[in-house]
Amino acid sequence: MVTTLPEATVTLAAARLGAVDLALGNVLGSVMFNTFLLSHADPLFPGPLLAQVEGSHLFSVLVLLGMAGTVLTGLMY
Repeated sequence: MVTTLPEATVTLAAARLGAVDLALGNVLGSVMFNTFLLSHADPLFPGPLLAQVEGSHLFSVLVLLGMAGTVLTGLMY
C-alpha cells in the first residue's frame, strides 16, 4: 500500500489531465521497477521466491511478468 498509493495518485492525476501516455508510462515503470526488485530479492530469499506466491495472487504475478516481458521485447526492436 505504501508504494502503490503514490503511483496510483500520479496515474489518476495524469488520466484526469488527459495525459494518457504519462499514466501508462507510470504504470509500466512501476511494473518494471517491482520486477527488478523481485529479481534482486530472489537470491536473498531461502528457496524459490515465486513458489511462495499463493494461488489467489498467481494470476497477478503472471500478468505483471508478461507485461515486463512485453516491454523488454519491445525495447529490443
